[in-house]
Order: sequence, then C-alpha cells, then structure tokens
Amino acid sequence: MEIIKYENGDISQYEELLLQRDAYRKEAQIYFGLYLREFGDMMTEVFKKKIDCISLKKSIAYCQISANRGERVNFVKMQEFVAEKMDEYNKSLEDLMHDRDASKNITAVSEENVLRVKKTYRKIAKLIHPDLNDRTENSPELSELWNRVSAAYRANDLKEIEELEIFVNIVLETFEGNAANLVIPNLDEKLAALEKEIENIRNTDPYCYKYILEDKELVAEKHTVLKKELEEYSAYEVQLKEVLRTYLMNGVDIPWETN
Repeated sequence: MEIIKYENGDISQYEELLLQRDAYRKEAQIYFGLYLREFGDMMTEVFKKKIDCISLKKSIAYCQISANRGERVNFVKMQEFVAEKMDEYNKSLEDLMHDRDASKNITAVSEENVLRVKKTYRKIAKLIHPDLNDRTENSPELSELWNRVSAAYRANDLKEIEELEIFVNIVLETFEGNAANLVIPNLDEKLAALEKEIENIRNTDPYCYKYILEDKELVAEKHTVLKKELEEYSAYEVQLKEVLRTYLMNGVDIPWETN
C-alpha cells in the first residue's frame, strides 16, 4: 500500500538517516539503563551525600546572613530557606532513584527478537514517521499510534510493535486513494543536520557509556572513582557540621529561636 508520494525526488537517504538517528537514540537509552544498573546504587549514595553537604552549606549561609544583619537565627525560617533552595536537588535525586530502580528491571531480549522489532519499526516508520508523513501530527489516531510504536521500539516489545503494525495499516486504509504529496524543503540542510545529530549522539553520553561497560578495567575504575567521591563527601559533611556547630554555638553566640 503506497500512501505517500514524494514530489522532490528520491529521499531514501533522508529516510535512512532518520532511522539511523532513532536507532542510535534507542541504543543510547539502553546503555543508560545498563550504566545505571551497574553504578546506580553507588551514584545514588554519592548524590545523597552531595545533597547533605549542600544543605549544610545553605544552613551556614543562612546563619551568616542573620549574623550580618545582627539578627537572631530563626530555626523554622532557616529550615524553610534550606528546603526551598534544595527543592531542585531533591527532585533530581528522585529522578535518579526512579531511573536506577527501572534499570534493575531490564530483561535480556534475544537477538532474533531485536532484529524483528527493528525490521517492523522500519516498515512502520516509512509510513507514519512524523518527519515523513505530515498526516501523523494532524491525525490524533496516527499520532497516538506513532507514540506507541516508538515506545514499543525502545522497549524491544515485539508483540506490541507487530500488533501496532496491523493497526497502522488499518488506519492508513482510510487514506487510500487520497495519497499525500510530501515536499521536504531544504532537504540538503536536513540531511546535514541529521548527520550532525547522529555524530553528536555517538560521541556523547549516554551512548559513550558503552565504552565503559565493555571494558572490565574501566568498570572497576568507575567503581573506585565513585567510592572515592563518597568518602570525600562524607569527610566534607563532617567538616561542614563542625563549622555549623561552631558558628552557632561559639562563633557569634546566636541563640536559636523557635517562633
């Protein structure tokens, strides 16, 4: 079933680059999950300790502001001040913990299934990829199907993507006899932009996590680095607690207030 006619020549290279870009994005997501499965627990501990240190620094900063103003420290207001400043950090911690927990549920998929998913995705993408068929964005039904196809592709869900292929073809049947004439302006610029995007994906994290995960020595080195970071933050936390204690109790002799 031919749904789309192209008015500005052969765009097979454009199609291929779109599919390559999507494939590299998927690989990057997989490497991110595997990276978190390997290092996520330690990364979380390091980040928690980092947040503790930042929170202590904010508390010290509040005390310093109060001292500069010649005011007594209001404990409740200090807690509110620190909580507000730490909100973004705590949200980042929640995201990290969510991704870490999700990474532990990654299951192995056979190479045969991965290839079948890829093949099915390529067939569907050539029909309803938003960059190739403007009907997708304009049709709520096609748009929803495309989102589900993308999610199934990233999850290597063969059953889901093969079922979605049937639904896609059923929906496209309604357009038969009224083919879309697709014109892609500035095709050369779009090709160059896709090539640059692919290069960027392949040369940055999380795609580059693959090089660590494939090397046992680099994996061991990363564990050592994280362990050292945790020890350094733990030692720094002790120092900050002492600074805060000294600042409150001895430095300027500011009494605590609770109202």
